[in-house]
Amino acid sequence: GGPRAVTGRRRNGTTFPMDLATSEMWLGDKRLFIGVCRDITARKDAEREVGEKSALLETTLDNMVQGFCVYDSDLRLVAFNDKFIEFNDFPPGFMRLGIAREDVLRYLAERGDFGGIDVEEFVRDRIESTKKGEVFQNIHHRPDGRSFLYNRGPIPSGGFVGTYTEITDQVRMERELADKSVLLETTFDNMAQGFCVYDADFKLAAYNEKYREIIDFPPGLIHIGAKREDVLRFHAERGDYGPGDIEEMIKDRLESAKAGEERLSETTRPDGMTYLYHRRPMPRGGFVSTYTDISQIKQAEQDMREARDNAEIANRAKTEFLANVTHELRTPLNAVIGLSELMNEALFGPLGHPKYTEYAKDITESGRHLLELIEDILDLSRIEVGKLKLYEEKVDVVKVVGACMMILRSRAEAGRIEIQTLLPEDVPSLMADAGKLKQILLNILSNAIKFTPAGGTVTLEACVEKDGGFVFLVRDTGIGIASEDLATAMAPFGQVDSSLSRKYQGTGLGLSLTKALVELHGGGIELSSVVDVGTEVTIRFPKSRIVASSGGAGYPLRSSLPG
Repeated sequence: GGPRAVTGRRRNGTTFPMDLATSEMWLGDKRLFIGVCRDITARKDAEREVGEKSALLETTLDNMVQGFCVYDSDLRLVAFNDKFIEFNDFPPGFMRLGIAREDVLRYLAERGDFGGIDVEEFVRDRIESTKKGEVFQNIHHRPDGRSFLYNRGPIPSGGFVGTYTEITDQVRMERELADKSVLLETTFDNMAQGFCVYDADFKLAAYNEKYREIIDFPPGLIHIGAKREDVLRFHAERGDYGPGDIEEMIKDRLESAKAGEERLSETTRPDGMTYLYHRRPMPRGGFVSTYTDISQIKQAEQDMREARDNAEIANRAKTEFLANVTHELRTPLNAVIGLSELMNEALFGPLGHPKYTEYAKDITESGRHLLELIEDILDLSRIEVGKLKLYEEKVDVVKVVGACMMILRSRAEAGRIEIQTLLPEDVPSLMADAGKLKQILLNILSNAIKFTPAGGTVTLEACVEKDGGFVFLVRDTGIGIASEDLATAMAPFGQVDSSLSRKYQGTGLGLSLTKALVELHGGGIELSSVVDVGTEVTIRFPKSRIVASSGGAGYPLRSSLPG
């Protein structure tokens, strides 16, 4: 009969597997049987090895964390494991050996695994790609939220091997990391502070645009990987660290950073912008720095200091003013009271004596002086509270100047001071408060006469400037004012010499009141002076105040008014 497996025994007693085949033959009338034995130990060993490997492969595939499938050259499924079924969430009974790749792709596409696509076009493209033996890899996001890395590799004999690796956690972490990165980047870019990170090698690892803006770096200097030394050199050479040896300043700051020292300092750029620098070391080397623009804070502090100083100055000025005005008021009041008492008691006999006429004149002068002082105080008070109103009209400048000269002529002659007036040939009229304009000129001219010694000169000019504005210019050859005292002279109640024993009397209201009156007209006043040389006061009125103007503007000529 046919071969059958039997066990043979060797002479030494060991057994072995063999095939035993028998055949029948006749020799004459004798029936013979021929038996053929073959040792199949090697074949049995090979079969056992194949069986073991098959079992190992099956166990391996069933216990792989990846899904696994094999398609033959006809693109029909020849092997797969349970993870392949699980990862693709195939329904029971759908996946079977011999199923066409085309049917599997169509099922997944129709289910919506690949989004809104043309199903047949998608299946056709994938089949063509597979037949070409192309290596393929992509990340497949299932509708249930799970994600898989799919790898397809061709087999030399045709077909391919496909593996599915779940990367849901990895994708989620990457998304979270991306979201956090975007949030962090958005936060950094919208921080009010500049921000930078230098690694353990002191190379720039991260920064925001505010850092570049606050420091005002030149193009190209700041980039990831920039050396801290180069950045420090830029600061030092620009002068951010003040005067000194540049290399020493760089070395000191690098050594401080390497030592892990925390640093807090203020730096002012050459353009005046001030920022607060705060450096903190990181545990693994390097450091984090923030830069905060504190220019406005510094300006606010400066404004507060100036406001405090101005308040103190104003307080002192008012105190001095009270002392001065008391003195100024007492002098004419004493004259009024004293002379009135003399006349009342008729010490020189009955009224009609020439002395009484002289006293009456002095009383009148003192009364007028008191009235002027009171009016100045009231005007300044009205201006401060916004109660002073202008009664505007078309004002003839020549008449106003002439009136001022008539009032001041006797005072100038008494002090042996020459007054000059220089006006254009055709002086334009101004839309202004005539009384206030007269008060402005009288205050300035009176000061000029008061502070000009005998033999000096006071000059009043008027002209239309090239920009169309109207200007009064008062020059004197008086004692002048030191540059550091100009602000005090212009301040309310301010006087350069406030002692009661000073040579030149006054309340300190003249210039400040004049300035306020000019500003009410929309103009401005400027004061320049040199000690022992003289003072120049410029009073400007805007173009809108000029009513009419003609040729000769800007070229003043000597007026016919007497000096």
